[in-house]
Amino acid sequence: MLLDVRNEDGLSIVRINTPRIEARIADELTEGLIDVFSPTRAAALDFSQVGFIDSVGMKSLMTVLLHCRKHEGVCVLFGVSEDIMSVFVITRLNKLLPIAEDEASAVARVRELVRENRERTLRG
Repeated sequence: MLLDVRNEDGLSIVRINTPRIEARIADELTEGLIDVFSPTRAAALDFSQVGFIDSVGMKSLMTVLLHCRKHEGVCVLFGVSEDIMSVFVITRLNKLLPIAEDEASAVARVRELVRENRERTLRG
């Protein structure tokens, strides 16, 4: 199974179970992550198993990010390796996606962003 998902107090914690995010799994990953956002619209994505991402994989993440933002969702990555982080820095994806060190930090950041979204909506 590509994704392990557990729901915890209104948010999803998703472990990506592949060492490589590449063209052959990009569509499945995109669909799976978008499905995760349907009920909760808030997720922490565990990248600790991922050691490589190609350009199609990056496009997949961008698609998920755009979907998330369009539906006022929140997504925070954690467990990102140095190699993946360097790709995110080069492509500036690290400026678009919040990245936390560990699961606890990611969950806290997701909750903070959800709160900020609610306040922004109330101020309208």
